[in-house]
Amino acid sequence: MHAIIFINGTYDDLSFYENYLKNHPSATVIGVDGGTNVLHSLHRIPDYIMGDLDSIDQSLLKQYQKAGVAIAKYPCQKDETDTELAVQYCIQQNYTKVTLLGALGTRFDHSFGNLYLLNCLLKAGIEAQMINEYNQIQLTNAVLNLQKKPGTTLSIMAFTDEAKGITLEGFKYPVEAGTMNHYQPGYGISNVTVSPKQTISVKEGILLIDIIDEK
Repeated sequence: MHAIIFINGTYDDLSFYENYLKNHPSATVIGVDGGTNVLHSLHRIPDYIMGDLDSIDQSLLKQYQKAGVAIAKYPCQKDETDTELAVQYCIQQNYTKVTLLGALGTRFDHSFGNLYLLNCLLKAGIEAQMINEYNQIQLTNAVLNLQKKPGTTLSIMAFTDEAKGITLEGFKYPVEAGTMNHYQPGYGISNVTVSPKQTISVKEGILLIDIIDEK
């Protein structure tokens, strides 16, 4: 099962998100508070709405309430972010894949916090990504097989303090039994694919992978 979570973040090109929804017609779509406003702009009724509901358009909220859309309202004063609640819901419902949209924006604290949510999903054994028009971000603590066209730029960095036993295959700058840490972040930035299939693996720690769409 695949859940697509629309967060109250930055959406520069709505056609990108419209196409993403079209390419994943069977996914469950969750509007997180103000992220529901974006779904409305895309003419997509969410399957589920959740959050403290302080940034969703109130007339739109009433419209969805009348339409019978499932809505979970939480207090404004809480320990979790609205996105964190949505991620917890996906874990509880045993989703196998979760995509966070609008997870990157002008609030760096929220953007950074959403990276931690990717780690929560990783630990739960759920395939997860943060995607926008320019980046596809995910974590791995084992083996990640990709099929990106040659010439695609990827940055690979240690998400934990240190990651060991790193192997990169199918890249301009291959690595075998390498180590990455927070003290040399440039080591894995701006690598480039050179074959149709790529493998990223790590034996200890967690890697962050950013696939960059260079428009």
